[in-house]
Amino acid sequence: MATYRRYARKTRTRWTGKRSRSSQRVTGFAATPAGKHRKLGALLLRLARRAKAIGNRSHAAAMSKLGRRALALSRTEVRLWRQGKALQKRSYATHRALRAW
Repeated sequence: MATYRRYARKTRTRWTGKRSRSSQRVTGFAATPAGKHRKLGALLLRLARRAKAIGNRSHAAAMSKLGRRALALSRTEVRLWRQGKALQKRSYATHRALRAW
């Protein structure tokens, strides 16, 4: 049987006042279609990197293509994604592709 807390959960860090990691996860973004696409895209791009590392270029290209499509990213955005840089703004090409799709 689950026990329920009778007090408000602490959602902000003491020092900076920023939202804590656990409270950021609570929003349920991963359950939305956009969150699922992001998760799928990240997985496919990871598979592409692994395939490329072992020399399976055709599989790497296929996984990269699927990953780009899942995320609706341009090639430049994929490069930034691989470098671990957050995608702050969507490019116009991506916007156009989304509108056409």
